[in-house]
Amino acid sequence: MDDKRFSVDSSPYTGLANVYDELTEDDLPDKWIGFLAQQQLLPNPPVSLGDLGCGTGVLAVRLAQRGYHVVGVDNSSSMLTFAHQRAMEEKVKVRWLNQDMRYLRWPQGLPAPAGFLCTRDALNYMPSCEDLLKLCHCVYGLLDKNGWFAFDVLGPMRIQQLQSGAWHVVDDEMAIIHATEVDVTGKIYHDVTGFQRLQGNNYQRFDEHHIQMFYPQNDIEGLLKEAGFAKILAFGDFGESEISLSDRMTFVAIKK
Repeated sequence: MDDKRFSVDSSPYTGLANVYDELTEDDLPDKWIGFLAQQQLLPNPPVSLGDLGCGTGVLAVRLAQRGYHVVGVDNSSSMLTFAHQRAMEEKVKVRWLNQDMRYLRWPQGLPAPAGFLCTRDALNYMPSCEDLLKLCHCVYGLLDKNGWFAFDVLGPMRIQQLQSGAWHVVDDEMAIIHATEVDVTGKIYHDVTGFQRLQGNNYQRFDEHHIQMFYPQNDIEGLLKEAGFAKILAFGDFGESEISLSDRMTFVAIKK
């Protein structure tokens, strides 16, 4: 596919930020917290945790409600606006950073993080193995001793579904059309057109174009090892399926 088709001036997660929570109402945050507890990765609070690609802050806020010092990081200021509002409504304190997670600057005065999370395939937005390695090096350098990096990425079955895929969501408040393609290099193209209801019968249109990369299990494990992580665990759908048959591959990497 010609990348020029996706050169329209429309930043990812701007218009989509307004309807993101409605599109992602699921149990993934609860699954992540349960998985971390099962893997004995959640120490007694308060300790510092980082949520990379935190989006609208659902997981970050839930961790803060448990007493953790949470830093939420996202490259989209629009998503962080909703994250900040969520924390205010839930009356919890989360530090939000509008940064590129490959070059994360941990807040001064805050203890080194016990762990970093990166969920909802945010890591698939790394455009190359070199960029993914930069992220792994950055996380490794910031983690406390014996700290962990836990994340999910798109699995093989999900990639099959994204081959020339098309989805739509229509209700009284919005209409979303989402088309996808995957090329031979593993690059994933998302073409999203949405209409959000304003007042009466008026709707506001937005168009967004997202590009992700598929990273096989072996590539991810190799990059984590190169960054210095000593222990690496991989799961299919939180251990519920074989990795080759998974929608999400879940990884835990431990710093020694």
